[in-house]
Amino acid sequence: QGVVAIIGPARSNVVKAVNYICSGLNLPQIAFAASDHSLFLSYQQYPSLLRLSSSGDSQSDAIMAVMEYFKWNKAVMITSSDDYGSMTLQRLQHASFDRSTIDIVKTESFPALDDPSLIDFTRPLSSLRATQVRLVILNCPGKYARQLLYVAHRLRMLSKDWVWIVSDAIAIQMNLFDIATEQPDYIVGLLSVVPSSTRAKNRGSFEARFLANGGQKPVNVYAYKVYDAVWTVAKALHNMKVNNETLAAPN
Repeated sequence: QGVVAIIGPARSNVVKAVNYICSGLNLPQIAFAASDHSLFLSYQQYPSLLRLSSSGDSQSDAIMAVMEYFKWNKAVMITSSDDYGSMTLQRLQHASFDRSTIDIVKTESFPALDDPSLIDFTRPLSSLRATQVRLVILNCPGKYARQLLYVAHRLRMLSKDWVWIVSDAIAIQMNLFDIATEQPDYIVGLLSVVPSSTRAKNRGSFEARFLANGGQKPVNVYAYKVYDAVWTVAKALHNMKVNNETLAAPN
């Protein structure tokens, strides 16, 4: 089919499955969003994989650094029971073990159902509230955040004497709340970890074209990373043509 590279998928577990095929065909794969720690451990295991996002360790270290800066030494955590939630939970627990001054007092999880309205958020949130620790780390895909934060608000866990730190998957969710029609005051002040974005010189022109063709603003950070991935493949093909190099078909 003339495929020279594969960009994606987004989820780390699917990236691993696809890379098994890419490695066998010696086909480059560019992962624009995957952050699973194991993808960064061994080049030999994923020889054809190019990673554009930081490891989940970076997010864990950032959260720990915020806690150290404000001298917050206790936190509770709630995560989704999927690969994303469990991966970050493990990295945060490991990071807190390395810092004797920080204690993750309790963790709770909720099932990662397709429909967030079917999830009972009250039980795990009530369990965390009972610890009397007022710093909550929320780690889950963005689609769960809206309903969970609403339930937390009802339980009076988003008042001024509480602190919430939300993970990158929530921070980049473009439509978590529709700003034009709804902006609950209880989400004001949430702290979040945001992935780094492209610093390409032509970022502005890309954003203008993206929005002109129906894209929504703010532009999701991973849209920029996909743009970087496409640009990388295009640049490589251009350099091959300039140098009169050819692609060999896989065995």
